Amino acid sequence: MPVMGFTVALAGNPNTGKTSIFNALTGSNQ
Repeated sequence: MPVMGFTVALAGNPNTGKTSIFNALTGSNQ
């Protein structure tokens, strides 16, 4: 998936895998 795909997924899915993907991108565990 392209980076834009992740951005759209984050914006389109408030809770659906957002935390996991965001953590993977930022490398954080929140």
